[in-house]
Amino acid sequence: MHYEPQNLMGMGTTTETLYFDDYGRKEAVERVTESSVMGIKTYEHTMQVTDGQTGISYEIKKTVNGKDETSKVATKSDLRAFQEMAQTMAKSLDVNELKKNMDYREEGTETIAGVTGQKYSVAMNKEQPNARVYGVMYKNIVLKSEMGSISTKAASIEENVAVPASKFEIPAGYTVQEFNVAEEMEKAASMGESKE
Repeated sequence: MHYEPQNLMGMGTTTETLYFDDYGRKEAVERVTESSVMGIKTYEHTMQVTDGQTGISYEIKKTVNGKDETSKVATKSDLRAFQEMAQTMAKSLDVNELKKNMDYREEGTETIAGVTGQKYSVAMNKEQPNARVYGVMYKNIVLKSEMGSISTKAASIEENVAVPASKFEIPAGYTVQEFNVAEEMEKAASMGESKE
């Protein structure tokens, strides 16, 4: 799925392509960001892959004022502890109660990029019920999301397309750096507690 370019408050643009297998169980987000801030021109081409219990992110190309600053390091994360924590939290939540508290509303359907998805909205803050986030879902894939002035919308979607396996793999020549999501979250939490 190709998303429409996003304007970065007049300082540049981001374009995204989502590659997915089994409707979101395995996905890769390819992102190109071009910006110009205070005379510094930056071009970033990145890949973020989620495959089951593993998350991988790396730069394909990064230039700052024409100088190549591409890191050949891929960060690989074991997502199991994070997923287990999310599942534990989900078990303790009553989905119907959560929908009620966030004033979840099904808003009918909307056709985007040639497919029809379920439109919904939620209020992120009970005190501001009119400040809503809107979205459109199609087979577990977000076709559109709107939160104030920030919006993402699919420009085109192709189904049943053979996605090259390379889109889900770390390129040759990259160093792999392991990143433990659970450990880093615990560190951040303990740092927050020690400051109090």
